[in-house]
Amino acid sequence: MMKKSVIGLIILLILGLSITAILTSISVLAKEDGKEHKGHSNEHDSKQNSKENVEIGAYTINESKSKVKLELKFITQEKDKEGILNVLNEKIKELANSEMISNSLKIKQETTNLEDKLKAEAKVGPEHTLVEFEYVFTVDSTTKDGIVNAIVNKLTSLNLSTSDIVLEDENERVEKAKEDAVSKGNNEVVNAIDKAKGLIGRSMLLAIIKMPLKSVSSENLSFGAVHISVFKNQDVDDLVLRTTIHLVITDTSSIDTSDLYACLNNDGNQILLGKMNIVGEGVKVANLRTTIHINNIVLPNGISMNIVKGDNCSNDPIFTANL
Repeated sequence: MMKKSVIGLIILLILGLSITAILTSISVLAKEDGKEHKGHSNEHDSKQNSKENVEIGAYTINESKSKVKLELKFITQEKDKEGILNVLNEKIKELANSEMISNSLKIKQETTNLEDKLKAEAKVGPEHTLVEFEYVFTVDSTTKDGIVNAIVNKLTSLNLSTSDIVLEDENERVEKAKEDAVSKGNNEVVNAIDKAKGLIGRSMLLAIIKMPLKSVSSENLSFGAVHISVFKNQDVDDLVLRTTIHLVITDTSSIDTSDLYACLNNDGNQILLGKMNIVGEGVKVANLRTTIHINNIVLPNGISMNIVKGDNCSNDPIFTANL
């Protein structure tokens, strides 16, 4: 159990910073007005940099003084000290706001042995950086308004430099853990690290698309679902689409199920995915699992799915799914 726990922690350490989100809509390799564009938009980067956690506590030392502990954690795409410093200073500037501090401040009644300190650590991962900022200082007040004003003054006058930032590369930590495992002959841990590292950069889940599948005819109550996973392999330009379709056909008297095909509509481009596999008697179930490679995908409104009779996607749809 201990070995499994260690392996699990190592895998989480490597992959934890790799995946920032599973998106329901993406602009990566999207086609807009006939043009392809790659990468994150500035708006996306701004949203990434805005994800943060702020905690501020104040402890009464005596009748006239309080100890303040401010903790700020956030994720950024920056990976060097200069870029991280710029983001951190901007966030401190935004935080130097009386209303924001008042909403976050918690007055602690218990005593504390905290010593004054300033610490800024940045843990750089494969995809983004986790920044942890801690600032402990003493203020000449015990009232909430007085403490809030003192914090604002402290943050306003704070001037950080790159020398204040401690940069920690998670990849280096993993390599050291692997070297330690090799020296101890722990092949199970070494193999787990190698397998987890092998996933980084090879494949990234960009989007999960789920659509209800319905009959075009309102008189047919058959129903189903479409599940599409969009992956990007770093070593190739193509996107990988893994599609699973389940269709429950309740009324077989009005539908010939012998020759049903699934067609993906990607921004007006029809792609034949394959023939549906039909099982069951009376109520029938049509299934399809397939993987294709495409150059681009338009989300969310450019994707739909049609089930047609025959292998011609221009045929009229019998069932359809849209976002």
